[in-house]
Amino acid sequence: MSSPDDPRRALVIGAGLSGSAVAFSLAQRGWAVTVMDRAKGLGAGASGLPAGLAAPHVSPDDNVLSRITRAGVQATLQRAQTLLHSGTDWGLTGVLEHNVGGKRRRPPNPNGSDSSALASPAQIAAAGLPLGTPALWHAQAGWIRPHQLVAAQLQTPGVQVLWGQGVHSLERIGAEWTVRDAKGQPLGQAPWVVVASAFDSLGLLQPLPGFAVPLNPLRGQISFGHTTDLSAHERRLLPPFPVNGHGSFISGVPTPEGTPGWFIGSTFERQCEQAPVRLEDHEANRLRLSTLLPALGEAMTAQFDPARVQGWAGVRCTLPNRLPAVGHIDPERLPGLCLSAGMGARGISLSVLCGELLAADLNHDPLPLPPELSRHVRAERYANPA
Repeated sequence: MSSPDDPRRALVIGAGLSGSAVAFSLAQRGWAVTVMDRAKGLGAGASGLPAGLAAPHVSPDDNVLSRITRAGVQATLQRAQTLLHSGTDWGLTGVLEHNVGGKRRRPPNPNGSDSSALASPAQIAAAGLPLGTPALWHAQAGWIRPHQLVAAQLQTPGVQVLWGQGVHSLERIGAEWTVRDAKGQPLGQAPWVVVASAFDSLGLLQPLPGFAVPLNPLRGQISFGHTTDLSAHERRLLPPFPVNGHGSFISGVPTPEGTPGWFIGSTFERQCEQAPVRLEDHEANRLRLSTLLPALGEAMTAQFDPARVQGWAGVRCTLPNRLPAVGHIDPERLPGLCLSAGMGARGISLSVLCGELLAADLNHDPLPLPPELSRHVRAERYANPA
C-alpha cells in the first residue's frame, strides 16, 4: 500500500457507479483512495437504480459507441462475476433486443464476436412476441443491481469512504489538491482528484480555468412492482430474460424490499436537474411496455394504477456525442485533476471500463482499450487552448 509520501494517493468525489469503479481500480493497483460523497449512504443518486441492464449498443456500422459499449459490458460482467452473487445481485441471463420500428440492425460479425446474433424463433416466442418479430439475442448481457456493485467496489482494501462530505470547491496548492466544503474548510488533500459525481461534477468544475466539458442532466424514471402481485395470467406472460429496445423490461429481480419484482423504463427528460417520481412517467412507462412487449403490456395495464405501481427516478449525466469523458481534464492547467462522467443511461455498461481506463492511465499500465477507441472518451478532448 502507498505511504503518506507516495504520490499514488487520490481523492474520488462521488460514491456511485463511476466513483466506486475508479476507487476499486486504483486500489487494486496499490493506490490509497479516499471517496467522498455528500449523501449519508449508498444509493442516493442515479446509482440507486433498483435494477438495470449490462447490454451492448448495436449499430449498422459497428460505430465507436457500439465497440466501446461492447468492451464495457464485458468488463462489467467480469467485475460482477468476481464481486457479486449470481441470482441475487446480478444474472448472466442474456438479453433479447426487440428492434422496435426496425431501428437497429446487427453489424456483420463485429470483430469476430458472436455474442450478438439474430434471435431464434424459440427466443422470440419465449419473450411473447409474434414469430418474425425483428430481434437480436445478446448472449453476453444480463441484469445487475447497481447498489450491490457499488457497495462491493467500495469495500475494496485501500478504499476509505467518507459519507456526508459535500465538496464545494477545489484548489491546487503546490503539488496537491485541497477539497473544501461550502464554508471553505478543508475536507482532504491529495496529489490526484477524480471527480465522478455525475451532473454535480459541472458545478464543482465549472469555476476552474479552461474547464469546458459540456455535461448535461438527463432525468429518468422507472416503474416497478412485485411479481407476487401479478395474476397467474400475467406471470405466465413474463419473459424468462430481460427484453430491451424501446426501454427495457426485467422481471424476477429483487426489489429494494427484497421480494422478486418487475421493472420497466426508463423515461428520458433532458435538461432536468431534479428527480421527482411523476404519475405521467408511469403512464409513459406503461406505453413503453405496450410497445416493447404488447401482450404483456395489455395484461399488466392495471399494475400501473397509481395506488399499486412504485417508481424510482434519478438524474444521469450525458455528453452531446453520448460518449463519456474520462481521465485528465487539462494536464497543463489542471494537473492531477481527472473526471469520470457522462455515461448517461449506460452507467452500468460503461462505469467499470471507465474506471479501468482512468486507473491504468494514472498507473502507467496498458490501457484496456486500443488507442483508436480510448481517444474518443478522453476528457481532455474538450480542453480549451490556453
